[in-house]
Parts: sequence; C-alpha cells; structure tokens
Amino acid sequence: MKQLFLNTKIEDIISDIECDILYLDPPYTQNQYGTQYHLLETLILNDNPNISEITGSRPTTPMKSDWSKDIKTHILFDKILAKTKAQHIVFSYSKDGFMSKSFIEASMKRYGKSETFICKKPKLQKKYTNSKSKEKK
Repeated sequence: MKQLFLNTKIEDIISDIECDILYLDPPYTQNQYGTQYHLLETLILNDNPNISEITGSRPTTPMKSDWSKDIKTHILFDKILAKTKAQHIVFSYSKDGFMSKSFIEASMKRYGKSETFICKKPKLQKKYTNSKSKEKK
C-alpha cells in the first residue's frame, strides 16, 4: 500500500489525489485546529518554534484554516466535492457547524449518487468544554 504524506491545504491538491475513500473532518466553527495539531506540525517541519507561554503550542497563524470562516466553508466544501476522484466520501461534522445538514446533504447528492447518501447520527457524547466555557456557566 502506497502512503502519501502532504502538508498543504486539501482544496489545493484534491484534484491530484487518487483514492478510493476520502475522509473529511474539517473545522466547523471559528475555532482553529492548529492548537490541537501543533505537535504534528512541529514533527513534520522539524523545527524549533517559539512556544506560547499561555497555550503551550507553536504560533498557529500560518496554519489558520478557511474552514473556520463561515463565508468560506460552503465554498471549500463544494470545491472539494466537485474535484475529488474518490469513489466514497466519509464526512464528519457537528450540528454546531457553519454548514447545515440540508446543505451538506444537497451538496453530497449533487456530486454523488443521491441514492447512496447515508447520514448517520452517532450517540451523543458529552460536549467538550474548555476553561473559558466553564467560566461562563
């Protein structure tokens, strides 16, 4: 099995990627993923970044995702669906996200075989809270 590791935005390379299954789990709110993936980023870049005393992570500005902007999310999702060569798409998203379930379903049916679309709602888990959200309570 051939493995390919890339460190770039999916929307810039999706039309060049050959795959059977495309798994998408993009950011779905204004919260950036960079703080969660800063260790992986450091391993990939093999650098020695300045670490924030507050967050304990590398600067995330270069990793900011347009997926965390309401105005861009819909455009990126449509672009990826239109350009992917994948035969199957598995998409993980939250009800708290910028895109509605009806938009996601309509988009996936537009580019795929509508009769194969399946939406599964997992058993609800306790919602993640951080120190800031706990303070608001």
